[in-house]
Amino acid sequence: MAYRLPWRMAQTPAVFPAPVAHFVSAITTFLADKFDFNSGAIGIGSRVARGRALVAVDASDAIGRIQPGDILVTSPTSPAYGAILPIVAALVVSEGGSSCHAVVVVRELDLPALVGYAGALASIPDRATIELDPVGATVRVVADHGRRIAHGPTRQPPAASNKEGQGSDREG
Repeated sequence: MAYRLPWRMAQTPAVFPAPVAHFVSAITTFLADKFDFNSGAIGIGSRVARGRALVAVDASDAIGRIQPGDILVTSPTSPAYGAILPIVAALVVSEGGSSCHAVVVVRELDLPALVGYAGALASIPDRATIELDPVGATVRVVADHGRRIAHGPTRQPPAASNKEGQGSDREG
């Protein structure tokens, strides 16, 4: 009978000998369950923000199109976003955790944000009017390209599920 590796061991680097890989996998699983690393998006702040969504894959994509009061929807931020973040009304980041760059900066700038919203780049239309509620960790599309949406759908970030090989490790 062949030994089947636990699901997390498939993600463990092959440079570890089998006993070490098993130990690393066990510790990783324990910490993820203990501290709920895969609980979905994290809302930062208490103010609801409403504005035009600017969906950008990186800082160079956003810098030419950003307007004061826009809500920036992007992948993990870096210091390259330093000139952009002070003028936005809010931030939605597709990946990140409680100590990522985006969280540190939005707390310094007192901006509402949603960090770790998997699929944000695909599910939020560029230039749509959106409403971000950090307390409820939701984004609601209010109007899409001038077309009014009757009761904009509340978009709840899906909880990441690495146990089935889906989701992503969030480092921001």
